[in-house]
Amino acid sequence: MKSSSIGSLKEISPLKLLPQPVSMSMTSNYFKTTRPLSAVENIEKNIDEQGYRIQISPDQIVISASSDQGFFYGKMTLENIANKITAKALEAGVNLLENEVVLAQGEINDYPSLKLRGVMLDISRTKVPTQKQLYEIVDLLSSLKLNHLELYMEHTFAYVGHEVVWENADPLTTSELAALDTYCKERFIDLVCNQNSFGHMERWLIHPKYRDLGIEKDLVVSPFGMLRPPTTIDPTNEGSVSLIADIMDQITDAIPSKMVNIGFDEPFELNSSRASEWNDWLTKVTGLPSFKDKDIIVWGDMLAGHKKLIEKLPEGVIVAEWGYEANSPFEERDRFLVEHQVPFINCPGTSSWLSIVGKTNNCLENTREATRNALDHGGLGILTTDWGDFGHLQWWPISLPGIVSAGAFGWMGMRGVESFQYSDLIEGLSSVLSTDPMKDDLNAARAICKIGEVHAMVPCQFPNLATIVLHLYFPQLPVGFGLTTGLTTEHLELIHKELDEIKDLISTAKDPLIREELSATCSLVELIVDDANARLLGDGHLASVSQRERDLFADRCGDIISRHQSIWKSRNRIGGMDESLAWLYNLQSGYISGEPDKAWAGPLKLL
Repeated sequence: MKSSSIGSLKEISPLKLLPQPVSMSMTSNYFKTTRPLSAVENIEKNIDEQGYRIQISPDQIVISASSDQGFFYGKMTLENIANKITAKALEAGVNLLENEVVLAQGEINDYPSLKLRGVMLDISRTKVPTQKQLYEIVDLLSSLKLNHLELYMEHTFAYVGHEVVWENADPLTTSELAALDTYCKERFIDLVCNQNSFGHMERWLIHPKYRDLGIEKDLVVSPFGMLRPPTTIDPTNEGSVSLIADIMDQITDAIPSKMVNIGFDEPFELNSSRASEWNDWLTKVTGLPSFKDKDIIVWGDMLAGHKKLIEKLPEGVIVAEWGYEANSPFEERDRFLVEHQVPFINCPGTSSWLSIVGKTNNCLENTREATRNALDHGGLGILTTDWGDFGHLQWWPISLPGIVSAGAFGWMGMRGVESFQYSDLIEGLSSVLSTDPMKDDLNAARAICKIGEVHAMVPCQFPNLATIVLHLYFPQLPVGFGLTTGLTTEHLELIHKELDEIKDLISTAKDPLIREELSATCSLVELIVDDANARLLGDGHLASVSQRERDLFADRCGDIISRHQSIWKSRNRIGGMDESLAWLYNLQSGYISGEPDKAWAGPLKLL
């Protein structure tokens, strides 16, 4: 390896990476070398399977590991170190040739605190990412040393024989999943299927072909009091067994991971008197030939709500214990699972869905607590979830703080729990946003984090959504009542001022697509804030707003719809876009008429 000393550079210290290694001892002996960086690989059996050691000197770089995965992570860290130091050297005025980089003599020892560090992407609530976007997501996860990716599905795989379910969804195909699986394996990420098989089956039950498989055959009342299609298949119907056996055969062939998540959450139409049927159905499903030698994951909400169910939980089932608030009861629920010797994964969330803007602090603290308790109680790892409820109206950058947090906490473990703070999140986010590995995008990172604080500027708070945008989804609900009690025009004025500052940051973001996504986010929230302000000056209902003002709102909503269509195509397949837009068209229709559809519960209907 050719290198030349450049002496001491006091400006380059301390060196911060994401995730930060367990130990990193760097000297002030800096030297130039050239790309591609070359390292001697030394097999050392006593190093953790995912760990590595890097020894850097002007004469030689040595990476020691016990597995290919360890070498992969070691090389990644080496490149990261070179990028960080080189950027600082350039700032300090060091002259470099085109392929030259700067390194420092030192040693890094590193390994993960949690073996499983994952992200779950909802690809069934309208947004199915393009293959290019999926590859870019995998690259992002890999850069954060995340090693588990779940694609949550209801109807977005091209199941043979079930074309009516997915024909308008632009589903993933067997060949696309095979290519994605290969891409993941090359980056030591386990691509895992997450196909629901009990609740959240409305994409199937809306069709006459499958309607008899539902516990309910007609519309049911939603948590907001409106009517919606049934969601839960009947565990006592033999046709349900045949359907799930068929689709699980197909999806496990397409995604051959040893793990598979079969859902089993929120079977809303299964009333308490039938709760034991959850166990019976789980026993039937886990016994299907598709799952021979598989590790089965189920969501933990039914076990948390009906504790006796754990007594008949099939052996070896892994519980995905989810909670999406900073104060979610991970400790209590993890203890319960440990008492019954049930393996578990803790699942925080990105706080992006039903918020438009995200909830930055909530997301950070939610991930911190999920990690703390996974470590304290012997969990297998963490799985950060990114849902897309009600049209998946939030844009991709809003999910990134949660994904970056997952990378930091999952690898650093208790070190991260104790030390990783809001400022570290901004710094880490800025590095993953930049298309240049030696240039961060701090303003974009600050904009994303600040916009995720806007929801907290009002006194009315509610779990799992941002109350300031509730009337976007359900314009028939009055503002200033119910979940928005306590909201005032003064609060809304403060939000407007904050958005003005955020827009200044957005204008300097380096990536044009991220600029457009964040700008569109601000435009939508400004519309909803102005809508709320106008309603509060009346009686809370849209009908109390003047026709002139509503017409202006309708025009602004039309512009937002056009931007939505344009941005959508940058990362997502076209299928699902019309369903997503239906939420905005419903809002616009309410502005035009002044009388929003009182029965509106979303565009999904019985067919």
